[in-house]
Formats: sequence, C-alpha cells, structure tokens
Amino acid sequence: MRNVITCLQRFIGWSSAACTIAIMPVVADWLVLPVVAFAEPVIPTAIDYDFEGKDTPSSETCGIVMTIATPPALEIVNFRLIARLDKLSTDMTIGFSVNAGVLVNQGKKTAGVMVTGLTTARFKSRSFDTSKRLISVKADGGGVEMRSGLPADAAAFYHAFVDEPFVLSVTPQGSPGAHEYAIVPDVPVKVQQTFQQCLDAL
Repeated sequence: MRNVITCLQRFIGWSSAACTIAIMPVVADWLVLPVVAFAEPVIPTAIDYDFEGKDTPSSETCGIVMTIATPPALEIVNFRLIARLDKLSTDMTIGFSVNAGVLVNQGKKTAGVMVTGLTTARFKSRSFDTSKRLISVKADGGGVEMRSGLPADAAAFYHAFVDEPFVLSVTPQGSPGAHEYAIVPDVPVKVQQTFQQCLDAL
C-alpha cells in the first residue's frame, strides 16, 4: 500500500491561502446551540486553506486543511484531506477527517469555537463519493474520519478535492438533517507544493 503515495505524487497537479481556525476542545450540546437548517447546499462566504503535517511515534501524516464559514451563521467546519503512513506496517492510506463547531461570542468579539459532535460526513463531487469509496474509522474529538488504502482512490480523491466542485455534508448530533456546503475549490499553489514536499519526504 506504500504505492498510494507514489500514485498521489504521479497524478497531483498544481492549481491555486491560508489559515485554520483553532477549535476549542469543548464538546457542545447541539440542541442548545443556534442551529441553521440548510434546505439546499450553502455557498460559504469564507474558505481558507492551509497545510498540516504531523509526526507521531506510530504515524506520519501530510494534509490540507480547508476551513469554511458562512457568516452570519455561526457554524465553522474544518475538513482535512490526509495522506497517512503507518510506521509499523508501512501501509499508506488516503482519506479525510472533518470536525465542526459553533462560534462563541462575548459581546462583539469571538471568544472561540465550541465543538459540535458529528454523526456523519460526506464529500461528493462529479467523480468521487466518499460514502461509496472510503471506510469510516474511529475519530477523536467528535469528528468523522474515513480512509482507503487503494492507490486509485488516492489519486481520484486528491484531484476531486483540488479540481472539481463538490458538496460537503456534515450531520451534527441531534440535527434533523445534514448541513451541506457547495465548494468551488481554489487550493493555493503554495499549499499544494508544501503538501507535495511532505509526501516526497515520507
């Protein structure tokens, strides 16, 4: 499965900013927080991208973080595309993790974000549907995570994320339905290059 990364490196192309909103580690009860019911996919008014890499004793990951918001709505969503090397098995996987939260305001200032537990999440573009091609795994902090070890999924998922309009759906705990966001990707070249450099170093 190591060739997942080779597959990614072969097919990644350059396209086109960057900051990530930190989420406070406080789990919120969705039912007592402001809820926005979305009847159709919402086009975010704010989308930021950043690179995120992690190196732990058991794994090393390269990721692109997409943070989306739709002011004046209070919901913030962090979506991470992740390539992961398991140091013990040397297996490679591609996938995503997503978490969400609600802005906490004090007066006219934002004090932070309270985490919202999610029950499901889905990425769907013209060519790639994570509900059909990725497998759910245990996630930390109330989020959702899905992965695949197939090289074909690695290349297809990356290109769908970078090149194709897609809908990101998240279902908060206690919500009657999914919140859907329509995304037209614009991943900065610098973020893609840093991601590629991280893959090269694995």
